[in-house]
Amino acid sequence: MYQTSEPVRVCWTNTNGKTANINWWTPNHFVACSKVDSITQTNSHDSISRKRPGVTLLDFITTSVNSKQKKQKRKENTDDVKGKECSEKNKDNGKEESNITSKESPASPAIKLEEISAIPSIKILDEDLKKDEVTIPNYQLERSTEFKDDYVVDAKDAKGIVCADIDPVQNMGKSWKKTSRMDHQFDQSRTNACTPMTHLFLETLCTNSVLETENLTVMNVVRSGQPVTLINISLYEPETVFRCFNELFHLLTIPALNNLFRNEETGNLKKNWIFVVDNGPSEAPASSLVIMLLVRLVIFLNLDKVLQVSFEKLNSKDNPAERPHASENLALSRHGPFKTKEIFRYPNAKPGSSEHISNMEEMAEEVISCLKTAKFGGKSFFCFRGVKDNYIFDDEKALRIFLKLSEQGKNECVEEYTASKCHLLTELCNVWKIEESFKGNYIEDYNHLSNSLYDKKRTSWLTTYMAAIYSKLENSSIQRFEREPLPDYIRWLSTTELHYMSYEDRRDLANGEWDDESIFLPSRIISHASSICFESPEDILKLLGLLTFVTPSQLKEQFDRTKQSMEKHLKDDQGRDLWRDHDLFKKTNSELESMCREEKLPSSEVSNKLEMIELIARNKKIPFPEPTNSYSGDLNNIPTDMNEITNFSTGFLRTVLNYHNLNFSGTKDELILKVFLLRHKRSYLIANYAQQEIRKSIEVATALIVNQRRYYNERSLELK
Repeated sequence: MYQTSEPVRVCWTNTNGKTANINWWTPNHFVACSKVDSITQTNSHDSISRKRPGVTLLDFITTSVNSKQKKQKRKENTDDVKGKECSEKNKDNGKEESNITSKESPASPAIKLEEISAIPSIKILDEDLKKDEVTIPNYQLERSTEFKDDYVVDAKDAKGIVCADIDPVQNMGKSWKKTSRMDHQFDQSRTNACTPMTHLFLETLCTNSVLETENLTVMNVVRSGQPVTLINISLYEPETVFRCFNELFHLLTIPALNNLFRNEETGNLKKNWIFVVDNGPSEAPASSLVIMLLVRLVIFLNLDKVLQVSFEKLNSKDNPAERPHASENLALSRHGPFKTKEIFRYPNAKPGSSEHISNMEEMAEEVISCLKTAKFGGKSFFCFRGVKDNYIFDDEKALRIFLKLSEQGKNECVEEYTASKCHLLTELCNVWKIEESFKGNYIEDYNHLSNSLYDKKRTSWLTTYMAAIYSKLENSSIQRFEREPLPDYIRWLSTTELHYMSYEDRRDLANGEWDDESIFLPSRIISHASSICFESPEDILKLLGLLTFVTPSQLKEQFDRTKQSMEKHLKDDQGRDLWRDHDLFKKTNSELESMCREEKLPSSEVSNKLEMIELIARNKKIPFPEPTNSYSGDLNNIPTDMNEITNFSTGFLRTVLNYHNLNFSGTKDELILKVFLLRHKRSYLIANYAQQEIRKSIEVATALIVNQRRYYNERSLELK
């Protein structure tokens, strides 16, 4: 890496022998180059010459859409149309068309990410790379530690159900023992079971010991806190969005938890709440139902901010609420089975009867008594009965109806909701001075969610894994944006290790385009890249891996997983079209399973209804139906009217797109639009949005590297 505080001129020697010059007139800049031919010192700048890679990431994403990787001939011919469009575009822009860049998109910018980061100069090996998982909640947890007097941090997770008459913990905890037992060998029905919901009210403990090695400073941080478990009866109290929502008010009325919610300085309710969840259906930050209730929570309790954040897919075990489960399992294992003969007053009670409810209340009390003996981080568990049916807000049906309305229908909706008069509301109002006669309006909450209340003030910040709702009060001085994790490119250039910026560095870094929502979220970039192409060259995988901050092998695995999912959907849709009119398809799954048992067929080995039908058909030697809609590759057989394309089945639409080597994932509406564009010789528009988003990520990454270098240089000068 060549570093200079003067303006820099970079000279690349192309394969055709021509030299391209690019001037960077930014002071305190840096250039990282590979295959450096020469460095010459001049009066005003440093001149660096190197060989330029043959194909760049931007070039690849603009050409891969039309790459014909299949051997069969394609019948779509769009060269004339696209050539005219591109020539007109080039005339308007006054730019000369590149030999590499696709005709369907403008030439890529002069400065590219790979030209800055010197990827070819560093041999990227998976075994050499160290990687940080993109843990979105960590920055928020660190910030809450800095302002802990006015923050409530609740990490919550539902533990596995506790069934009666069997061991409450089925998985063996001692892995060194040779004892083994089958998973799910027991009846997992909810008839006689309780569901513990664990809340860990977090506090971050920082040790005084600091380890310094070379330029790296290490400080141990421990996330502990007060564990609280609510016990629900599984059969009658399922985990729903509204149950999780009303549980919060139940926790507010428990005297033992008063100090967790009260600000010691003001004596009032803490104004900033953070919920760390597992991204399940009842608490996912991307759920419309969940975020509408978060808006209601901010308004009802007069909070400054509520943040619901989850870990990325496959990283749910990083949730701090997972840690108390081990203590709960230890207490349950020591207790042993909860025997119905000893607990139930009515042994023969039928599910749903008042006697059975009474039996389950007795069992819930036994589970509560057991879990109160557990300890976590030196603190005893608080364990209470759940909220039952004492809901302050119970308008789930009306809210779901509102969310299904069109935008016009929502704007015309004047329906209101109120807080239900109950003992829980009365107690909540007495303790926290909440307005008892509370009324809300669905459309106002929706406008709050969509940032439509004010022109220049945010009231929400929404991403896939994070939902932040801010107070709508105009005199509120809260920070109305959320900082998300950023890749530490400078550290990667120095050590080839993939890390995200530390909390302090991320906090102090100047604001910029990198503060936009989900700009460096790996799943977002991978999704856009997979919509363009699944089979990328190795060098492109390295470049794309730098954007997503995952190793090339992990990136390839994700591409393969996405492709397999698409092919599975294609196979299922084609099979559904094949058997749609057959008598076997009209039978239910239970009827097909009965037929398999009669014929002694291994129905447990098949995964869906179609495979079961094929298994029965082969056994009875029933001929397979002939395909009704086959596609030969002639686009003239596809109607030009979108209404007529709508009549095609999902399987046929996927088949058409797959034949032309286009992405065939998505809902039926998305597939219809893709086929419509293909029919009108505008297939390049299918991946146009994905190309723009990746291009934006590259440009932002380029600017981020510059600002990170400037920030680290300024910080090093301050330390001196």
